Amino acid sequence: MEAPGARYRANSTGSGPAGEVGSPSGCKRTLDLEPDIGDIQHDDDEDDEEGMDRTKRFRQDSPQWDEFNDAPPARSMVPGAGIGSDPMDIEQPRHGYEFGMDNGFPLNNSQDGSDERNWPGGDEDRQGGEPNWDGPDERSLLGEDADEEGGEPEERWGQGDSDGGESSNSSDDEASEDAQRALEAEAALFLERQRQDAAEQQQRLLERQHQDATDQQQHRAASAGNQPVANDVPAEPEPELLADQTPSRIEHLRRTQEFIRAIQTATLFNSKLDQRVVDQLMSTPNGELEADLADPDIAFSLDLYMGLETASEASYNKARDAVLRRWPGTNVLSVYSLEKLLLQITGIIAIRDDMCPEGCHAYTGPFEDRTSCNVCDDSPRFCANGDHRKKKKAPLVPRQQMVTIPLGPQLQALRRSQEGSTAMRYRSQKLAEILPQEDEDGNIPVYEDIFSGSDLRELAREHQLNEDDITIGFSFDGAQLYRNKQSDTWIAIWIVFDYDPVLRYKRKHTLPALIVPGPNKPKNIDSFLFRSFHHLSALQRMRDSDGIEGLPAWDWTKQAVIHSRVFFILGMADALCLRDLDGRVGHHGAHGCRLGCPFKGRHKANQGHYYSAHLAPTTGGPGCNHEDYSFAAEHTASEEQYWDQLRTVLQSETKTEYEQNRLDTGASKPSIVCGLLPSRMLKPPKCFSVDLMHLFYLNLPDLLIPLFRGEMDCEATDNKRDWDWMVLFGDIWVDFGEQIANSTQHYPSHFHRPPRNPQLKISSGYKATEYWKLLIDLMPAHLVGLLPELYWKNLCRIVHAVRIITQRSMTLAQVKEAHEDLVNAVLEFEYIYYQRRLDRMHFCRPCLHTLLHTSPEILRVGPGAYSNQFPLERIIGQFGRELRQPGSPFANLMEIAVHRSQTNIIKILYPHLDHDPKFILPKYAEDLGNGYVFLRPRHSTRRDWLATNEAVREAIYIKVNMNRVGKWGRLRLPNGQICRSFFSESNQHRIKRRISRNVKINRRGQIEYGEVQFFFYTQDMLPKAVISLYGPPNMDLYEASFKTVYSCGFTRYEELEVIDVGDIISVVSMQPFPRDSPHEGNWFVVEKSGLESEALAGYIEPLPVNRND
Repeated sequence: MEAPGARYRANSTGSGPAGEVGSPSGCKRTLDLEPDIGDIQHDDDEDDEEGMDRTKRFRQDSPQWDEFNDAPPARSMVPGAGIGSDPMDIEQPRHGYEFGMDNGFPLNNSQDGSDERNWPGGDEDRQGGEPNWDGPDERSLLGEDADEEGGEPEERWGQGDSDGGESSNSSDDEASEDAQRALEAEAALFLERQRQDAAEQQQRLLERQHQDATDQQQHRAASAGNQPVANDVPAEPEPELLADQTPSRIEHLRRTQEFIRAIQTATLFNSKLDQRVVDQLMSTPNGELEADLADPDIAFSLDLYMGLETASEASYNKARDAVLRRWPGTNVLSVYSLEKLLLQITGIIAIRDDMCPEGCHAYTGPFEDRTSCNVCDDSPRFCANGDHRKKKKAPLVPRQQMVTIPLGPQLQALRRSQEGSTAMRYRSQKLAEILPQEDEDGNIPVYEDIFSGSDLRELAREHQLNEDDITIGFSFDGAQLYRNKQSDTWIAIWIVFDYDPVLRYKRKHTLPALIVPGPNKPKNIDSFLFRSFHHLSALQRMRDSDGIEGLPAWDWTKQAVIHSRVFFILGMADALCLRDLDGRVGHHGAHGCRLGCPFKGRHKANQGHYYSAHLAPTTGGPGCNHEDYSFAAEHTASEEQYWDQLRTVLQSETKTEYEQNRLDTGASKPSIVCGLLPSRMLKPPKCFSVDLMHLFYLNLPDLLIPLFRGEMDCEATDNKRDWDWMVLFGDIWVDFGEQIANSTQHYPSHFHRPPRNPQLKISSGYKATEYWKLLIDLMPAHLVGLLPELYWKNLCRIVHAVRIITQRSMTLAQVKEAHEDLVNAVLEFEYIYYQRRLDRMHFCRPCLHTLLHTSPEILRVGPGAYSNQFPLERIIGQFGRELRQPGSPFANLMEIAVHRSQTNIIKILYPHLDHDPKFILPKYAEDLGNGYVFLRPRHSTRRDWLATNEAVREAIYIKVNMNRVGKWGRLRLPNGQICRSFFSESNQHRIKRRISRNVKINRRGQIEYGEVQFFFYTQDMLPKAVISLYGPPNMDLYEASFKTVYSCGFTRYEELEVIDVGDIISVVSMQPFPRDSPHEGNWFVVEKSGLESEALAGYIEPLPVNRND
């Protein structure tokens, strides 16, 4: 029986952090991973076989590029194997670490299928046949083969012994000086062979590509398309960013410059890609997708595998065994064969880079030749493989690795199917619709996607974007895998903006980019991002022999090869992570604005922490007494200012001068995206914007709610008794929490997570959506009469603007209105809370200043609903749910990401293999057209009609002249929501059922709200709905609250109307006012945020199972 975690066991490569299961025993660090993984914990740890099977993953051994059969290859034992390796290549370098070749030793393939390898020192190790799943898996979970030599000669090897890296001073018995010198000599010899063979390999690649180019030129007349040739053949040179800068005298700046220069000289040949992947990217693809699945057994096996995509290997094997018992002659492929088939079809192989286990940096770019960490000098890059059976001759293996998933093979597949080719035309169609709408000021009437932004429109005109080009964005952030333990893991994704937003953020269209394992936060972010942007730069610089630029790809619609230019347009992260990407100082720096505007913060005496106070305090010395910030000033930094600031910082002669320049400019270092091709990107700083998700869902609530609760720090010169805004404390806070908890039943189910009782839960894992609903949805109404009017109006002004900004579509007038509200709200906030008092300056947090930028950013890069961190947060959650074993979570996570990339491409190439939930009409449902569908329950008997309220029956007779109708209980709307009715929900007996029968309607051009009684057909078969209308709004409250509190009365059978179902816009929540409120007994409206839209979340409310009642 397979041991739990056998297929996820990190092995001799040290691919997970030291201390994970299977890490080299000689270089382990203690890491007690808890069995409970935060919100993603699983209890599948029983000792029974089924429990063990549930914990096994069937995707972890990434099969290499060999012939497609059921026999797994022999386990290689050399470092570098599995990094996009190709054991079937005839010409292999002896130590092809740089290019990820399989191993450094000749393979003598025996007739029985096993591999015979000659190891150093004359030892031989033969492996073959089926892998032994009962014991530790010798193949690295990360794609590196186990028990290998590896590494480069160290500058400081001195601390490690032959067993893997513990200090020789701590145990003289375990390692001697002779053994240490032998280990150093072995590493030096190995690295020298690596360099030689890497140079030979690159030379062979260049010769081969040159020959291909020559052959193409000779046969060009007979050729049907353009065959790309080596992309390092220079085209007409284009000025690179920061090309005029000499190497900085400041070490970390000089390192960043080296990363940028390496990216600027990127080609596919120096991208650490396997030769087969390079050939795939450079070759002319074709559209013969059916050939891969011509065999019905292969097609059936892949269909079954994709249907069990997130299940365990045991689940697939059980299904496979059941099929074989029923149809013995069927050739259902094994898991191993299917994994090889995925690799063959998609061409996606992960690139793995060594990294410091402490997260200091990855060994890329200028660190690539180091053999020890540049920060913690006693931490070697390699250690002896502690799991090797020959302890004294154990080869060297990397202590830990990260994974990068190349973008090229993923982009190359997007247009190969009919559905994919059609979907990728959205961007060109949208731009064709938007560009003619520009007025003389460069504005357009409606902003409804990122391409509505002026910078994106200018990019499209300047570079003449066509339908073949691809526009992408990069999003990254950190995540804690464990709730109560340090377990930072950084995850990044690529977003393809050429899709319609309805498709763009769905699971299969979100492309994984990289995984940086923990448990510590990575320090030198450039070194971890380097491989992704290096590969992107290589794609941008591709050019064929005719000078045609772009990545070759097959387009199903055109039935021809196209060349796609890849444009980088947005780099997305939260405020903390963005500084690592854009190179600015932290948000608590003097110039901490994430967009680089001229605003300068203020700090208290003898403190280096700057606060975002726009008004100068009445007291205070240098650092806080500069003039008030002009709220009418330009809120964005020009491109020229950005580059001038960078040059000033780069020209610093000493550390002291650098720190002063950094303080004056707000620039810390150049952004790594400066290495990309300038003509294929939205150049810095324009490619960085504001993340609305963290701003509105976390930062803003974390400022205002503690103020209302009186939890902000109160200095000795201040007194909380003077805080008249402090109203949520004691019994009031307890009662408020109960009222918030009672709001749950009034939230429709598609509103996802309603807020829990904040009095009990706000300090223990309160979710971002709960903060939003608490502050933006409920507080404006719940604090009426409780919070003094001055502060309540300030809250309502902010909420009104936030609700506009988070819409997916808004008019130019709405954008201007939101900006005016936020400017006034921020100024008002400082007057009524901060009051120019030095001891209250800490009330002015960075999110206050960021609010001023949100509206101008809409004009520049479109609504923020399309460029926030929600897509990445959903990916992190999905990966977390698939992470089932705590033994080696970081290594498992990397393999999950690689497998996701492969299955995403399969779903795009073969849409019929996409088993994600789709909208399929259940039995007895009736499609009304235009996205409306009647759903059961349905009652049509006389007894049911007589049980209907008399006022409703009378309204039916008056409005449509019918004595009796058949009642339908639910209606599916075009936006994916399911609208229920009083008829269907009153028949349910579940306690506190969430109400989904209140709707927003467009009645004769006016927006109104009502409760649906039921749906029915008229005699002419027209679909109608019986609505109980809510009363007119309290206009005084509506205007006083800046249109945030729509208060109205309700009596179920007094205002009955019969309307067309097409008049229903959406399902809303109608919340009751709290007890003791001046408006107790009335209701107020809560609508769903644009950032939580079903379309953007890829969420469609699931249809119920078929039923006959």
